[in-house]
Amino acid sequence: MGPIRKIVLVEPRSESPNIYSGIHIPRTGAVLLATLLKQAAYETKVFCEDIAPVDEAEILSADLIGISALTNTARPAYERAAKCRELGIPVVMGGTHATFMPEEALGHTDFVVKGEGEAPLLELLSALEGRCDFADIPNLSYWSGGRHGRGGRIHNPNRPFVPDLDAFPIPDFGLVHGWDKNCIASIMTSRGCPYDCTFCSVTAMLGRGYRYSSEDRVIEEIRRYREHDYIFFCDDNFAVNKKRTKSILRRKISEGLGMEWSAQVRAEVTDDAELIALMRDSNCFNVYIGFESFNPKTLALYNKRMDVDRIRRSMDIFHKHGVKVHGMFVLGSDADDAESVRTTVRLAKKLDIDTTQFMILTPMPGTAMTRDLHAEGRIRTQDWDLFDGHYVTYEPRRITPYELQRETVRAFRKFYSLPRIASRLIRGDRWTALLRAGARQYLRMWYRQNKHHLDRLREDILTEVRRLTEAGRKKRPKYVALPEGLLPSHLERFVRRFFHRLGAKVISLKIEMEGEMEDLAGRAAEALSGLRHRADLIIVPGSGPWTIAMSDKPLIEIPPKHSLPALFSLPIEEDGTPNYLAFTRIGMVFTKKGAKVKRAFDAALSDMGRIELPLA
Repeated sequence: MGPIRKIVLVEPRSESPNIYSGIHIPRTGAVLLATLLKQAAYETKVFCEDIAPVDEAEILSADLIGISALTNTARPAYERAAKCRELGIPVVMGGTHATFMPEEALGHTDFVVKGEGEAPLLELLSALEGRCDFADIPNLSYWSGGRHGRGGRIHNPNRPFVPDLDAFPIPDFGLVHGWDKNCIASIMTSRGCPYDCTFCSVTAMLGRGYRYSSEDRVIEEIRRYREHDYIFFCDDNFAVNKKRTKSILRRKISEGLGMEWSAQVRAEVTDDAELIALMRDSNCFNVYIGFESFNPKTLALYNKRMDVDRIRRSMDIFHKHGVKVHGMFVLGSDADDAESVRTTVRLAKKLDIDTTQFMILTPMPGTAMTRDLHAEGRIRTQDWDLFDGHYVTYEPRRITPYELQRETVRAFRKFYSLPRIASRLIRGDRWTALLRAGARQYLRMWYRQNKHHLDRLREDILTEVRRLTEAGRKKRPKYVALPEGLLPSHLERFVRRFFHRLGAKVISLKIEMEGEMEDLAGRAAEALSGLRHRADLIIVPGSGPWTIAMSDKPLIEIPPKHSLPALFSLPIEEDGTPNYLAFTRIGMVFTKKGAKVKRAFDAALSDMGRIELPLA
């Protein structure tokens, strides 16, 4: 290809509304790349679609297009890449999604830069201009036959992480189309995270070691935004090294850099009295804290080394120092059910957290949790548009997808209720009241656009009801036949209590349990003929352990003869515990009330001997 003079970088916008839709802040990665390109004498421009739409004339005049994608913006990123390639413009993709899904991304683009992209992008430009070979560029994925010959996919290994962040220039946000003083100035002072939460991809993307910019460099960058009212430190944890953080804040105070600031921190920063005092004195306006849950079992599953008592103490200290708190919660772990989600919301309200986000646990590429869920066959979809934390995209263990989606919507409604908005206005806290009102408005917009999603999830738990109705069996069943000796005593107790709580009677039955479905149903009908009542369902042993991966398979077999009872294959997992999701689908055959099914399941589980469902 000819000489490369102009490079345009694009951050696509998510087409589904989410809690970040109104926040006008570009990610620093694309801005830093553009700054490096400018230093290397390339003409460059960044389009962050959350700030301003792409100028298509700039795209047409570019020699190379770079696209950075999150998982929930993968589809618009791929569509943009396809349009550019149709115009003959080479495309390189980067960002978290392309890093962890390079094979998929390469199917839509010419090149993929994985992980830290600063050096690989510049080396890719050298290769495109004939000064080096693609095979010698770490972090690069490409086609063996080139852009036009395609061939096979080649994924070069990654290089070590850059140890000295001062090696990079200060990002020039002036390169972002539409960026002005009203946008949030974002400063990254470090990369990586020493923690390793199972649902988070930061350590896989940027490493578990913590790498810093020097204090002088950080202060120089803050000085650039002296005229701004507010800056955001976008580190994954701004206060990992408390000594360093204190020094930066002291210098911010001594140099008269009085703008307000915010950052992501952990709750335990309040254990350091000097640090929290410096945060107050340096005009820390608010902090973002990943509380994740108030369920101790969920915190353990997330590998989140935090306890609820510490969270309570930290909230008191933040508020005493005038620092507002945005609490971030992740709902739907294998230890969560509807009640634990409601408990988390109640505590978030009781602790008077200023603002919150209730996100649904999402199997993002690159995380340990995703690998486990994939191995268990529990990921429901790969529609990347749904991977923004607002949709159920996997099969939970103790709560149905419908219940989890419904409880998350309820969580937002409860927290951002009109009385809670009014209470902040009465206290004179106009800022929090406006944010809460904005969150409430967002929820209404999201619900209008996604009511069909909730309806579809509810239809999933009515699968067996629908199948029976379509087979002409519309009458609600009243009798369930249980062959004698079929189940161990603890499971028999569970079955009898479950159906009893749903208003059905369990009838003991003596029959041989071998043969085809229709033979079994016929023998059962014959055995029942001498009994007082006719059974609507007969419990039969499953062909093997039931797994969550089998969630889309029928649980009831319906004989062609209407006179024969249907057969219910008992959904028991390998460790001998009943599966909640499957029993919910069966329970809905007996009642329209999901809460009644949940109470029946919990009561039956208690009768079974207080055996808890497994957490993993």
